[in-house]
Amino acid sequence: MDKDKRRLIAEAGVFLALSIVLEYVTLFIPRLPQGGKIISLGMIPLLIFAILRGGIPGMMMGFAMGLLFYFLDPFFLHPLQYFLDYPLAFGLVGAAGFVAQKNKEWTYYLAILTGLFLRFLAHFASGVVFFKIYLPEGFKNIYLYSAAYNAAFIIPTAIVCILLVPYMVKRIFSLGNEYR
Repeated sequence: MDKDKRRLIAEAGVFLALSIVLEYVTLFIPRLPQGGKIISLGMIPLLIFAILRGGIPGMMMGFAMGLLFYFLDPFFLHPLQYFLDYPLAFGLVGAAGFVAQKNKEWTYYLAILTGLFLRFLAHFASGVVFFKIYLPEGFKNIYLYSAAYNAAFIIPTAIVCILLVPYMVKRIFSLGNEYR
C-alpha cells in the first residue's frame, strides 16, 4: 500500500472517530418520536472529509459511519429499513464530494445540500415503507408525514453544516495543497 492510501485511510479513521464523538453528544439532546435526533452533528466531519477527498472516499466513509452509528443508537424494524436508514443514508451524504470543487466555495454549499438531501431521500423512503405504523391518528398521508418527520432533523443539520463546514474546509485548504 502506498503512502497516499495509508494517509487516506488514516484521515478517514480520524474523521470517522470525530463523527462518532459528535453524534454521541447529540444523544443527550431531546429527540423526535421513534428516536430521531433533532440535529446530527456527526455530519460535519463526514461532509468535510467528502469535500476534501472526493465522492468515492466520502461515500465509503459514510457507509462505514452508518454501520457504526447503528451500534451507537440502534433502532430498526426490518433489514431493508436498517440498510436505508444507516449505511445507505450516511453513504449518500459522502456523495457531496462529487459536487465540491477545490477553491470554489459556492460548491461547498451545494455539496452540503446535495449530500443531506440524498440522506433525506433514503430516510424518506424508509419512512414511507416501514413507518406507517407510527402515523399519528388523524394523519392520513404517509408521504407528507415522512417528509415532515425527516425534514425536522435534516433542516437543522443542514443549517449547522452550512454555517460551519465551508469555513472549516477553507481553513484546511489554507494549511497546504496536499488535498486534491
